[in-house]
Amino acid sequence: MEFLRDHPCSVCATKTKLACPGCRSAGLEILFCGAQHQKLARLDSFIRCLAFARGSFGSHFAQVWPLHKQVCGARAKPFQPPPLSADESTEIATLVGLNIKVPRTGKPLGKDVENAFVGTSGPVQDGTLQLLQTPQHEHQLRPEHTLASILTTLRADAYSAKLKLNKKTEPASMPEWWIVATLELAACKLLPPLPTPDGARAQDDTRLDRFRHQALVFATLLRRRYLSRLPGAALSSSAAVPDAYILRALETTLDALNGVADFTGADSAESVGRLMDVVSDTLGSAVSVEFEVAGLMAPPLDAIRVRAQNAKWK
Repeated sequence: MEFLRDHPCSVCATKTKLACPGCRSAGLEILFCGAQHQKLARLDSFIRCLAFARGSFGSHFAQVWPLHKQVCGARAKPFQPPPLSADESTEIATLVGLNIKVPRTGKPLGKDVENAFVGTSGPVQDGTLQLLQTPQHEHQLRPEHTLASILTTLRADAYSAKLKLNKKTEPASMPEWWIVATLELAACKLLPPLPTPDGARAQDDTRLDRFRHQALVFATLLRRRYLSRLPGAALSSSAAVPDAYILRALETTLDALNGVADFTGADSAESVGRLMDVVSDTLGSAVSVEFEVAGLMAPPLDAIRVRAQNAKWK
């Protein structure tokens, strides 16, 4: 941990000057109020942070660290999501086989990325998914793509395809990386376009890197909260992630748009509205929460807040 200017902890929003040293070395400030909230092991021992949560909570192991470490250090900026896991690849291949059209594009799932690599063509199951499980194939990408953008697009489209297939699917039940990708694509609508020289190879856009890291913390806490509610779960709901941690992590994620999003454009209010819809859908039936969205033409984005005090778990 290193001392920097005050920022909210990525988990509980306590003001802190302690940053993840791996991310700091890459030039990115991702803050945790202590090692316990970076690792999220036995949070009940971290009494000062529990002031944000009402009631008594037992020991719980939400484990932000196993996912955060995959994008820490050299992979922090630009944010480099991990390759597809074997489970992800299998599930996406199943969804592709059902020929589900993605609401975002109106095209079948996988159509946007099936020709991303040199030498691949046809249905995405025929080669692209296998290449996306092994990062060493990045050099085979066509110049208009980056590995991060392909992974983000495919994961976000798989998220929406699964919801389209079964409207009763709980969004929090899906992989954390799918949730992060979905939030990222919605937030991208608020970014002014970057000029790309003709013929130049595509580069990763780092403007949303802090947003992506915070979204990963939020998605991790949300999914762990969902898993604790399943029948036969090892953790009881009273020992799960406190409500306030999820909502504070969500606030910090939205705060990360300050300074990078464009709230002066003609479509900014509509884009923020879409982002809020995505956030609400992601929360699903896990939590009922009110949003305040106002003053969109007066950046920074200090008017968007999650009213945690009015949130009640269903």
